[in-house]
Amino acid sequence: MNPLPIEGKVMTTVKGHDGKIVFRAVDKVEANIIKNTGQFSLQEGGLESKYFAESIQDAHWYGERLYPNGYSVVQATVREAINPVQYWYPSIDIGAYVFPKETLPYIIPH
Repeated sequence: MNPLPIEGKVMTTVKGHDGKIVFRAVDKVEANIIKNTGQFSLQEGGLESKYFAESIQDAHWYGERLYPNGYSVVQATVREAINPVQYWYPSIDIGAYVFPKETLPYIIPH
């Protein structure tokens, strides 16, 4: 299935993707990159990691604050090869998973 972030909505879970479900608010540029590549990546000059929310509500909380001109929420699965607990930071805003570059290939958008 091709990842297609939808404005204000989230695609359903893809069968065969076992692991932790996480959510990420993205702007139009990042949404297009995900759509075209099928994966999360770091943009040049950006942060060295990607932040993900534990729930869709939390992703909307981040989206409203980070992208006042509009955003989409992308649902993703953290594959079992990665232990998401070690990347959970409860003291960041309302809590966030902070995944470094080397873990991004194991986080599958859908």
